[in-house]
Formats: sequence, C-alpha cells, structure tokens
Amino acid sequence: MSFAKAVLISITIFTIFTFFTIGYPVLADYLSELSEEPIEIYENNIETMTTIAEATKTLAFHEPYGSFDDFDFKMPDDTGRTQEKTYKWEYRTYECSIYTTYDTDIYDFYSNRNRDRDYSSFITDPYDDKLIESIANSLDNLTMTMELPDSEIPYLAISFVQALPYTSDSISSGYDEYPRFPYETLYLGGGDCEDTAILSAAILRELGYDVVFITLPSHAAIGIKGSDDISGSYYTYNNENYYYLETTNTGWNVGAIPEEYQSEDAQILPIYEKTELFTTFDATVRSNGNADYVDVTVTVTNVGSLEANNVEIYVALQTLDENTVYAHITSEELPKLPTDIPITYEVTDLKVNSDELYRILVQARGDNVVSDPSYSEWR
Repeated sequence: MSFAKAVLISITIFTIFTFFTIGYPVLADYLSELSEEPIEIYENNIETMTTIAEATKTLAFHEPYGSFDDFDFKMPDDTGRTQEKTYKWEYRTYECSIYTTYDTDIYDFYSNRNRDRDYSSFITDPYDDKLIESIANSLDNLTMTMELPDSEIPYLAISFVQALPYTSDSISSGYDEYPRFPYETLYLGGGDCEDTAILSAAILRELGYDVVFITLPSHAAIGIKGSDDISGSYYTYNNENYYYLETTNTGWNVGAIPEEYQSEDAQILPIYEKTELFTTFDATVRSNGNADYVDVTVTVTNVGSLEANNVEIYVALQTLDENTVYAHITSEELPKLPTDIPITYEVTDLKVNSDELYRILVQARGDNVVSDPSYSEWR
C-alpha cells in the first residue's frame, strides 16, 4: 500500500494509561544512539519497553531534528464581564437560595476546552475548585441556618442539583453527548444527565463524601457510599455499597432508580485525580531521489486533572514488522505539563528509503502517564 510522494497525514488519538506507583517504564536509549539499522524499540507492553531483538534491515545513518514550540497558558484575567445568578429551590419545607457571580471570559475559556477526557477529569477539574468549594460552603451554611443535622448535607446538595432545569446537549451546545465541566453547568443553570451527574459528584466530593460515576444506556447518574441501614437500590463496587442518586429531576430519593433503568447493566466508574494525554499529529512527506524525508508536528495536551511529570514525545518511522523502526527521535523532557496546556513538538527530516514500507508512530509519556502509540496509515 502506498501514498503519493507529498502527502499531509493527520491523525487524532486519545489514549489514557495512568501510573501512580510503578514509575517510568524502562526505555531504549533512543536519542543519543541512532543506528544505521532499524532498531527494535518495544514489545507491545508499555511496562517493559526495551531493546529486545536484532535489526533485520539496513539504512544509511541520518539524524533528524526535533524542537518544542514556545507555549504559554493561563486562565483569563478578571475583566469585569460578570453574570450574577441566584438559584432558588425547595428542600423539605424550606425555601433555599444560593447566590453566585460568574466571569463571562472564564466561561468562554471553558467552552473551548477539549471534551475527550474521562468523567473523572471533568469532576476533579482543578480550574473550578474555588467555585465548587464556594457552593459546598453555601450548602453547609444553609444546613446550619435551617438547623439541620450534618447528615442532611448530601440530601440538600442533591436537591440543589435536581432542581436545575434539564437541558439537552443538542439544544444548548449544538452537540449530543457533550459533557460539561461543573462551571459550565452552573453558569448555564442546567444540563443533561451527565452534566448534572458530574456537578453532583464534584459537590459531594468537596463535602467529603465517597461517590462513583454510574453510566447506563443513554443515561448517567452517581452513586454515594452508604451504610447498610439505608433503604434503596445500590451497586456494590470494591466491596462497598454505593446508593443510586438520580440527578436530573426533583423528587428522587437516595436509592431510587427510574423504572426504565432498573434492569439495565450499569458501569461503575471510580472518581479520582489522574493524568491523561490527548495527542494529535500532522506529517508532510518530501521525496528527494531514493529517499523520503518526513516532517512531523505533534501536539500533546494533558486533559487530566493532575500535572504530567517529565513528559517526552517519541516519533518514529516504523517498519512493516512493527517491532523495528527506520528512523526515530525522542524530545527533551518537559518537567511539568499542567492541565489543558497544549505543547507542540516539531520534527524534521526523518529519513527512509523511498522503496520501503513504513508508517509514522507517535507516543507521549511521562513519569505518571504513558499513552498508547498512535499511527499514520502505511506508506
């Protein structure tokens, strides 16, 4: 299978593999010991990447070049473009209200963020920590004002979210299945099932409760860890009982599952801070005599809620047997990659003989995250 000699290749891959305790996988010494032969670079096991076999093909030595573009990122400054919102709802016999001010530019920042991330990363997003803390404190103060016991706080919190109007993604964003960050759902004053489930989980976690995210066919909810004396339906996860919480309408008690979902299989997703990498690349192939020269532009974004540490980007021209490469390069390490900062790595002059079959391989990895390799088509 072959390409035209000058072609633009565009690949988008989203992969997540997070490591918290095992450390960085052993890597071949890619950068300083380029060979005249293809090099065996990895088994298809990210924990044991190492040189493991003899080369089988030869290629004249050629050193590619790679560099990072400058990058900078910060939340928008407060420009004074604010929107005030008051949320009113009923809890038991009480009239409740919470008042909050939102910055319009910050909402615009959220609107432009990547949606390809785990639900955990929406829930634990670091950029709305102050807002979620403020909402949690307001709910705590309401509980004291109404002279309710602390055990009422999670029920008050879920009643607050249930009272938000249901709005489908296609109406409010133009997209179906468009998960929102808590800041967006609060700013818009409502959302669909996954939006309110994300918001509920963020608030309850801030209040100190153990929650999980529950996905059902065409629906989302949350589960809250409860004692055995609570009545209602629950899911057992890691030997703990998580009681179902419906977040999209008022009147649903803890443990009450809508009838249409009672017989459906549920997926239970733990919620925790993590590192995730979203990777895209474009490549241009230039032919000169009997050689192809490949230039690759890689963009990597940490879409998780934790910083990625010591991130490297690896780019190679892979052989047909998929265990060796013709040419390759590894970037220098970036010590820190915070959430939603895109970095761009430019590679020029990866060389391969024109009559060889190859594909481009790209992988990003760090001390606490390793992505699956992403590939172009075979050329």
